[in-house]
Amino acid sequence: MHLPCCASRLLQERFHPLFGGNIGGPALRHFQRVQERWPNFWLVILLSIAIFEGVRIVEGWNSPRSAATEQIKDEYNPGEINFDPLNLLPKTAEARRR
Repeated sequence: MHLPCCASRLLQERFHPLFGGNIGGPALRHFQRVQERWPNFWLVILLSIAIFEGVRIVEGWNSPRSAATEQIKDEYNPGEINFDPLNLLPKTAEARRR
C-alpha cells in the first residue's frame, strides 16, 4: 500500500488527465477553475443528476394522487436499476435473496 501512496504523492499536483490537462494548481481550487473555463459545467451536472433522480422517483414511488402516497411500489426493488451487461444478476428471485 505504501508504494501507490508514494507514487500518487509525486504525481498529484503535476498530472491532470481530466479537462485536457488545462486545470492545474492546487486541487483545492479546481472547482473554481472548472467554473471559470466552462461556466455551464455545473449546470449540466446538476440537470443530469436531477433527470436520473426523477426517473428513479417515477419508477419507484407511488403517485402523489394515489392513497398510498410516500410509499415505495411493491414491485420496486431499491438499488436495482436493470443494468446488468455482464449477466451477473441471478435470474430467479430466490437466487437473488441468497
